[in-house]
Amino acid sequence: LAFIQLPLLFAFYEAINRTPAIFEDKFLLFNLGTTPWVGITNGEYAYILLIVLIFLATLVSFRKTLKDQSGQAANMKFTLYFMLALIVYSSFTIASAVGIYWIVSNLFTIIQNLWVERKKVK
Repeated sequence: LAFIQLPLLFAFYEAINRTPAIFEDKFLLFNLGTTPWVGITNGEYAYILLIVLIFLATLVSFRKTLKDQSGQAANMKFTLYFMLALIVYSSFTIASAVGIYWIVSNLFTIIQNLWVERKKVK
């Protein structure tokens, strides 16, 4: 699923950089066009929260994927944790809007998986 979202992520990133209305706007505590690294170096430590939320949402989403594919879990474990590290590392240098998108997307994936799991039980 993450590979399918990659072209959308790149398109979203370009749209943010090319649209001043988005690039210069704020959502909650975050300037949408500012990278967390720039925000942290400027003393805005709320961007650490963004990085932590990206990490947690991605970790929960990936762990759910590992549970669903128990037979292949050993083979996929390294790949998923490597992707987690890559996502967290890259989240320091992408616009905050992309990080917020990534968090919301993972939350929807988690909720969807929980909903499907409940339907299977009934």
